[in-house]
Amino acid sequence: ILDYLGENVASDAQADAAVAAYVASLTAIGATAGAPARLDAHISVKLTQLGLDQSFEGALARMRRLCAAATAAGTRVAIDMEAHQYTDRTVAAYKLLREESDRLILCLQASLRRTQADVTLLDPARSQIRLCKGAYDEPGDIAYNRWDTMASYRRLLGALLRASPYTAVATHDDLCVKEAERVAAKGCRT
Repeated sequence: ILDYLGENVASDAQADAAVAAYVASLTAIGATAGAPARLDAHISVKLTQLGLDQSFEGALARMRRLCAAATAAGTRVAIDMEAHQYTDRTVAAYKLLREESDRLILCLQASLRRTQADVTLLDPARSQIRLCKGAYDEPGDIAYNRWDTMASYRRLLGALLRASPYTAVATHDDLCVKEAERVAAKGCRT
């Protein structure tokens, strides 16, 4: 997964520069399509890097450009989840764009108490999800503690692997990796 670092841009020019960098990456990925060693990669984008703080519609327009470039390259584009203040808009953007592109992945955070409801709302049978534990220091009323996050991760992972046509396991945690392997070995789609 390629991630051009930078979030919470302050201008449309910065957001457009980020799009240009991502399009260049997608073009390079696509150029390997006929090569013996095709590059198995995709990009992951934070909507605040595409100008979400300035305009929801502007960020959507930029994501549409990236989805088109991903389609041309024969790869995917993921929307990274950010801090809880952005979750509603990120999920809304994914729902809108998912109708237009089958190349779109959404990252969800197991640490957020709302994530199970988001999975249900998104209809996992039609969604492509990358599940992570969550990297943001969120308030206790909206996020689980470390151990409850692990339990949430296992529950969500099991449900997603059974229902979703594409579930990515995003973790450095050996326990989560082993759980994913265990659930997948039971015949769930991965």
